[in-house]
Amino acid sequence: MSKNVLIITGDAVEALEVFYPYYRCIEENINCTIASPVKKSLQTVVHDFLPEMETFTEKWDIKLNLMPRLKRLNLLIMTHLLFLGAVLLNIFV
Repeated sequence: MSKNVLIITGDAVEALEVFYPYYRCIEENINCTIASPVKKSLQTVVHDFLPEMETFTEKWDIKLNLMPRLKRLNLLIMTHLLFLGAVLLNIFV
């Protein structure tokens, strides 16, 4: 049985939180799909520190074009789920 991973995320997710597990799955020949609660392009961000600030800033990074809508996917074939960011609040509320 092949492994199928579903990464569920939303806007303003840290870019490395999405891309690291996605590309690791590809390296291991695991099918991986990134989806969101709504069908749209998702904006990832990076957190960076500026010398004049005591905390980090959030900057736009790579845009993920037209992620499939979660409700349109066949969840029965997925063997693993990965929830990133605060996306759970949008799905179950």
